[in-house]
Amino acid sequence: MEAKNNEHISLGGNIELNGFQIIERSKLVVLKKIIGNHARQIQNKKGNYTKLSITLQGTEQSLNIKAELDLENNKILSESNKPNIFMAIDDALKKIIEKL
Repeated sequence: MEAKNNEHISLGGNIELNGFQIIERSKLVVLKKIIGNHARQIQNKKGNYTKLSITLQGTEQSLNIKAELDLENNKILSESNKPNIFMAIDDALKKIIEKL
């Protein structure tokens, strides 16, 4: 289930992607799978969470990924500047999982 507007894409009820409209459709499919796998790991480790928000800033060639996990009583933030978008998303979400 996916809802889209110009700024963000919602995956399910509690995952939000911001700034991903610049990404090719084929790459976005792979990114959604990577994000979904990490979201499952977060769910298994921590239980329910309010929202997982991932923001892409910059261009695909010079990007910055910011990830934010909202739990009931706190937030966990991470960031990655890796040159490859797949590695950057993976890195940012792994950092969140390590902080749980």
